Amino acid sequence: MKLPASLDRRLSLAYAVMVTALALAVFIVSAAAREWAPIAATVVAWAVAMGVGLWLVGRITERTMTSLRIVTASAERIAGGASAATVGHDEARRLRDALNRVAERHRTLTAALEAERLRAVALIEGVTDGALVVDARNHVQVANATACALLAIDRRDVASGEALLRDHDLQLLAAACRSHTARRAAEMQLLDGRTSVSAVAMPLEEGSGAVLLVLRDMTQTHQVETTRREFVSNLSHQLRNPIAAIKAMTETLEYGGLEEHVQRDFLARIHRETDRMNALVEELLELSRLQSGQVVYAIGPVDAAALLGDVRDSVLSRAEARGIALDVQAEEGAPAMSADFEKARQALLNLVDNALKFTPEGGSVTLRAWAEDGKVRVAVEDTGVGIEPEHLPHVFERFYKADRSHSAGGTGLGLAIARHIVEAHGGSISAQSRPGAGTTFEVAIPAV
Repeated sequence: MKLPASLDRRLSLAYAVMVTALALAVFIVSAAAREWAPIAATVVAWAVAMGVGLWLVGRITERTMTSLRIVTASAERIAGGASAATVGHDEARRLRDALNRVAERHRTLTAALEAERLRAVALIEGVTDGALVVDARNHVQVANATACALLAIDRRDVASGEALLRDHDLQLLAAACRSHTARRAAEMQLLDGRTSVSAVAMPLEEGSGAVLLVLRDMTQTHQVETTRREFVSNLSHQLRNPIAAIKAMTETLEYGGLEEHVQRDFLARIHRETDRMNALVEELLELSRLQSGQVVYAIGPVDAAALLGDVRDSVLSRAEARGIALDVQAEEGAPAMSADFEKARQALLNLVDNALKFTPEGGSVTLRAWAEDGKVRVAVEDTGVGIEPEHLPHVFERFYKADRSHSAGGTGLGLAIARHIVEAHGGSISAQSRPGAGTTFEVAIPAV
């Protein structure tokens, strides 16, 4: 540090006095012709000059060190956010004032930067899409909650500077943005393999390598589009067969020349195919109403034994005609379920109808009800052909049929409707099966 001008002048004066005294001593010695008195005088003069010089240097050094200590203390106070200390020396006071001005300017700039940072964080947090800023080394500097959820980033790691952008496709997108210094966009799947995003990368400060990434979750949109395509495909398949059959039989009847019993058989088959298409349309409308939330449920206490008895009576003649035993086992004293009787009946009828379709003659279908964990559970067990393991997770999907030959008939919507009804009651539905050993569908609905 350069000393103030006045202090520098004082040190120069002290050194000048010392040099003058020394020169005087040398002159006296040279003039003294080896006499002891002049030598003594020389020594005394030299000692006095040295003493005065050392005293002056000591005073000046002490005052200089005091000023430096005050300046150091002022700098430390400024570093801690306070103003400089009050001092007495003119030079130190001027330095203090300069330091105070620097400190005030620093506080102003720091406050402005902090305000800008808070505004930037608020903007990023307010974005519904995922937003994050990464530096040139792909370390995450800022990330909102949506981005952390999409990329499985711990927000504590972001705050500590340890979060790293690990998705390879996003790294490539950020690198392309840096190299071209321009906006880049792409659609990709994230590391989990299940989440699809539309990503946009934009460069920030030129030369910093920082990139802003905005991620929009497209998973649900893609799922809806996939579901729509599958729905159209399945519906077309379901309608194609009966329409083709009706068209062929109608054309045959138009040509005439058929015996009366053949004509009656054709007309009966046309009626069956028409009924099948009508059932498909009705079930599609019902499923649409259930999914849209437009159905109003009349929730109340429903006795499980009475519900199972009603379902059994509805299908008993059909079961007997096919030689299938139908049994009901309801736990005595079980609490009532909180449900809409008609909707719960529709769901169970769909499950029993499915069981009867896939149970061969001589088999059995059993309906059981019991209370467990605050819920009323109902099981529909059959001794039918069972379901292969690869098909089991999909049986509640629309139009899904484990019987790919469609030999059992039906629309492929019954189980999907049952699932929506049960879930609308706050319940759950599941399926267990062993190929060749039958299937069990279990429904759990909250008890009253």
